[in-house]
Amino acid sequence: MVAKQLDTEHFKTLSESLIHHLKAAIEMKRGSQDKVEFLHAQDNAVSALAKVMKFQHAAINLEETFQFWLSHLPIKNDLTEAKEANEFLADVLTEKPEMVVGPNGEYMSNFIALLKQNMKKDYMKPETITKFKTFVKNN
Repeated sequence: MVAKQLDTEHFKTLSESLIHHLKAAIEMKRGSQDKVEFLHAQDNAVSALAKVMKFQHAAINLEETFQFWLSHLPIKNDLTEAKEANEFLADVLTEKPEMVVGPNGEYMSNFIALLKQNMKKDYMKPETITKFKTFVKNN
């Protein structure tokens, strides 16, 4: 993936356009294309946005991009991408919980609702489930 390979300075020159196009792909309305293919493509765009945030967070408006990304979860059609996205979400929750649940926990109910939709072994690696369970138990 390009986001992982480029240094931050080089990536910054591409980031605004890339983020714009990924957001457009995520919000694109389904036309005549096959529903399954469309949903997989949408999931891939959501996952790609997570990878940009993971590897190039210094080159983008992380808070804005993260909130947009979070509002388009869960990924339900591409299980490989779902596992990667959920792993990224668990890492952010562990490192910067305020980004997920808000500075005062005001979005905790939204997070719990997302977790209820998402807490299936097909959507997460066992260690990701453990991270989420640990966070909920301690908060």
